[in-house]
Amino acid sequence: MEQNGIIEKVTKPTDWVNPVVIVPKKNNSIRICLDPRHLNKVIKRHHYQIPSQDQLLAKQKGSRVFSLLDAKNAFYHMQLDDQSLDLCTFITPFGSETLNDHYEKVKTVFEVARKNGLNINKDKLQIAVPELQYLGHIVSSSGLSPDKKKVQAIADFPAPTNKQELMRFLGMATYLMKFVPRFSQETSTLRNLLKNDASWIWDAQAEKSFDRVKQLLQSTPVLKFFDKDKPIVLSVDASSFGLGLIHKPFETISPRLQRLLLRLQRYSFTQVHVPGKQLAVADALSRAPLTANPVITNDIDNTQLMVSVVVQASQSKIAELKQATQNPEMKAVQQYIQEGWPKDRQSVSVLAKPYWNLQSELHIEDGLICRGQRLVIPRACRKEILQRIHVGHRGIVSCKNLARQSLYWPGLSSEVEMMVTNCQICQPHQKQNIKEQLLDRPIPDRPWQRVAIDFFHLSSVTYMLVIDYFSKYIEVQHFHNTTSQSVINALKICFARFGIPEEIVADNGPPFDSSEFNKFCKDSDIFFYPSSPG
Repeated sequence: MEQNGIIEKVTKPTDWVNPVVIVPKKNNSIRICLDPRHLNKVIKRHHYQIPSQDQLLAKQKGSRVFSLLDAKNAFYHMQLDDQSLDLCTFITPFGSETLNDHYEKVKTVFEVARKNGLNINKDKLQIAVPELQYLGHIVSSSGLSPDKKKVQAIADFPAPTNKQELMRFLGMATYLMKFVPRFSQETSTLRNLLKNDASWIWDAQAEKSFDRVKQLLQSTPVLKFFDKDKPIVLSVDASSFGLGLIHKPFETISPRLQRLLLRLQRYSFTQVHVPGKQLAVADALSRAPLTANPVITNDIDNTQLMVSVVVQASQSKIAELKQATQNPEMKAVQQYIQEGWPKDRQSVSVLAKPYWNLQSELHIEDGLICRGQRLVIPRACRKEILQRIHVGHRGIVSCKNLARQSLYWPGLSSEVEMMVTNCQICQPHQKQNIKEQLLDRPIPDRPWQRVAIDFFHLSSVTYMLVIDYFSKYIEVQHFHNTTSQSVINALKICFARFGIPEEIVADNGPPFDSSEFNKFCKDSDIFFYPSSPG
């Protein structure tokens, strides 16, 4: 295109740079286009009345023969004026395909450096070498491989003793994650230890995962460079320990995703669904911990640790829990965990429905069901567990906190509350909310000086009750609705017979707690006393 005079190289800085979009044509050729969306926002357009497709086809009545003419590379026939040249500047990546081209580009770099007084470090200078070290990688004609120094640093990394040391190790490993297949799955055990609500337990499983990651990074393959002539397969997935993606409407996507979309438009690809168990997923470093936790040695099994928070975790107790897990409820949940949950809640068995919302948190460890780091207790063992939790006659909040550290079952909080509330030893010591008596108002000096107003319901009918404090005289009026205006109208009728009182006592119900009623009292010179309901 440059040789044919269609485009020309820009050698000076410009304020306008548009990305290039490569569009494949039907004849297997390509069309080079720009993406001038930002430019289009500030262009003042000239509008021309062009006939629509329907209008053109409507004029073809009586036609017998047709001809089609298509201008070849039509846009290349439209020459830009001098003022528009800078606006249509675009940028493309150029590389060297021959050794002479490579030397020419290196020569150009040296000339620019000499012209601008830039010194090149000769100790680090490498020209036309078969491989070189660049940003922690070895770049060669074979492809990309990790720097041996970084691999050795990971191999020599000692076993972490707290969250911060583990975070440093994963940070080093994640930099080379592209060389390790299924890196997210391999590091899921380690990354779970970095969660804010996770206790630091460096057990045999964590040690095994740590050694496995080091072994994989030491035996990394060489990544080939991208070859556009070969079929391209893009694997996309999301899981509880992998990468998660959210689809949003294109009109609201971020500028970064818009740029990614434009990059994908140049490719012709087909989406193929692959089952999750056959698909490798990628993930990055999880959130950093806040503080380092004390180390717990791996002498105790993880299951024993979870149970020993509440009960003595002997081997017989673990065996008892495993035996109780064989009941129909736990077996149904185990089956769903191993074989997959149904797509809708209606298809789940009645026994397993309480666990439907927790399906992404449940897993099986050593034959027992766990919710994260908490053990799911079978129904047969719950009574004993509750008694153990309340051995020291703790309060409701303390018992809940103790149970939630390592145990779970549906309705755990409610059962803890009921157990503590019904404890015969705890009842005498529980706080009692003593109801204070309402203060009596002094009896007024004359009738109709102070009146009380309230509503009551009888046989689904609403009535308003008006009582005189002095004489205890009662007025009852039927109401269809209890709006402020209805109450005001009823009081006006009542006051027309007995006069306007000095004070009104009523609760803060909606009819009385309104600007209309307050204005009525103010205009009538009535003092309103709001009282507590009861």
